[in-house]
Amino acid sequence: MATRYLAKPALASGPSDLKKRHQIMEGARRLFLGQGFDATSMNSIALEAGVSKGTLYVYVKSKEELFEAIADRMPELGGKFYLAGPGRGIAGLKAYLEDRVTAGVLKPHDCEIAAAQFIESCLSLTYRPMLFNFAGPPEDARIENVVEMAVFSFLTAYKV
Repeated sequence: MATRYLAKPALASGPSDLKKRHQIMEGARRLFLGQGFDATSMNSIALEAGVSKGTLYVYVKSKEELFEAIADRMPELGGKFYLAGPGRGIAGLKAYLEDRVTAGVLKPHDCEIAAAQFIESCLSLTYRPMLFNFAGPPEDARIENVVEMAVFSFLTAYKV
């Protein structure tokens, strides 16, 4: 895999430019590892890196771009984040679904795929829009409706 670096700013070059990039990458890495992607803001990255927020945006367009640049340089980081978050949720739900299949409440099925699909059904219209800064937190009624539809779809497919 090719190593990804922060975009080179149009106005900066030379040794101080490389030092600034390194500062930003290291500050972001410390925060992502310490408090996770969601809890890390661009403002906190700028503070941790010792640069202004304006300088930060000269070097990087978004938190996602910065995270991707760090993950490409540290491939194990993405795996750790996945296993601690989505992977853990899928594994827990998979185990629960397997117990329900064994109890005869659910039809036999690939419980890992069903767990992942159910979780995605719940997140696609609630969490994902916030993740991409498309929308703010959903209203409680919206969350209830999305989860209700996910449960309905799941039970339609797998209930005995």
